[in-house]
Amino acid sequence: MFHIAVIGGGISGLAVAFRLKRAVGYQVTVLEAEDRPGGKAHTEVIDGFTCEAGTNSWLDKEQAARDLLEEAGISDRIKPASQSAERRFIYRANQLREVKLHPLKFMTSSVLPLGARLRLALEPFVAKQTQTSDETLADFATRRLGKGACDILIGPMASGIYAGDPNEMSLKSCFNKVYQLEQQHGGLIKGMLALKKAKKAAGEDPSAVTAGPSGRITSLEGGVSDLVQALTAEIGTDLKLGARVLGIAPGAQGGFTLHIEGSEPMTADAVVTATPAWSAAEYLKQLDPDAATAFSEIPYPSLDVICLGYHKNQVPHDLHGFGFLVPRGQDKTILGSLWTSSIFPGRAPQDHVLMRTMIGGMLEPQVGEWPPERVIATVREELSAILGIPTGEAPVLTRIFRHPRAIPQYHVGHAHRVARIRAAESRHPGFFATGNALLGVGVIDCIRESVATAHRVSLFLGPAKT
Repeated sequence: MFHIAVIGGGISGLAVAFRLKRAVGYQVTVLEAEDRPGGKAHTEVIDGFTCEAGTNSWLDKEQAARDLLEEAGISDRIKPASQSAERRFIYRANQLREVKLHPLKFMTSSVLPLGARLRLALEPFVAKQTQTSDETLADFATRRLGKGACDILIGPMASGIYAGDPNEMSLKSCFNKVYQLEQQHGGLIKGMLALKKAKKAAGEDPSAVTAGPSGRITSLEGGVSDLVQALTAEIGTDLKLGARVLGIAPGAQGGFTLHIEGSEPMTADAVVTATPAWSAAEYLKQLDPDAATAFSEIPYPSLDVICLGYHKNQVPHDLHGFGFLVPRGQDKTILGSLWTSSIFPGRAPQDHVLMRTMIGGMLEPQVGEWPPERVIATVREELSAILGIPTGEAPVLTRIFRHPRAIPQYHVGHAHRVARIRAAESRHPGFFATGNALLGVGVIDCIRESVATAHRVSLFLGPAKT
């Protein structure tokens, strides 16, 4: 029977291994350096509060994720977000301002200053970019929407998804669909109108085309750890924890030899790397120096996630919504806060609320050097100012998750780095790369790419030997 070694026991590695075992029947070993699987997909339930260490949900918009949940036997645990999650806010000029997705309501709202709204209205008249160079998100947004919209809307979005710096992020790699709207239709508003027209012509609901990301926010009853547990149950004892891969070399009889810290070398007919980029950069140095270098060029900022639980009476704000993001320049350090118990009711005890606040990232790197007490104090102070929580009101729950290397950044030139890694796959048949360092940082991206990777592995090896 063919043997595949999967390096990395996060969502990507577990999903690849699950598909290769379940659908194809290969022998698969997952090598995870840490003492638990899941990577940053980790849920803790503390005194009735459901706290997520990293990712907490995904957009239910791809069949690949639905299929995986069905195959893993947990489709009955799917938990869509409440309707209140459709309300989103931006904190600007000392006030939470609701972001209206309807164009007319948005243009008459106070999310943007009047001048920025007038500049945004000129977007259909901005010429299409004809250069093929990799443009930064900030350059694109400023060119098409104006600096005000870039700073107040696009910057916080970049922080909310990537904890990133829009002045460094690649538009093509981070938001390729937005890039394609301009290339195919000449602009964003023109593109949205064209998509609405196409939906209507196909007999579909044109209102499904919005300025925001499509798909309903979704999680599982017990949090994202439900998915991790279901995948690891299938993999069983073939998941090896505390198994740190030190290097990979071509095998003497074909395939590969993996050198593992504190263990005997392991041989495999194929290898799938699904670890963070900085880890892959280390163990690939011998097998393919250029791929290792390409991985090493993908930066990761530090990011802290702070879960605070309060009794409802302690919080004057109704928290009816998804939460809010904070543009830079508002005299606040936090990037934003999600109102978890409003998004997914039941994630806090009765008459309590749970908030999940992010701080740090590419634009606030100093936070990663702060002691946890200072981080928590800053978050509490800024939430008190924004939500009106009296400064003397202590939360009934405090949990901080610190991520020294949190989310991979798709900076300008990222597509070229991915191409260099793909070239290593051609140089070493049987070597495959996946994970959120390449083609998408979210859960849905990890699942989609893992399914595609499993398919590529099965095409390479052929039917499982009996």
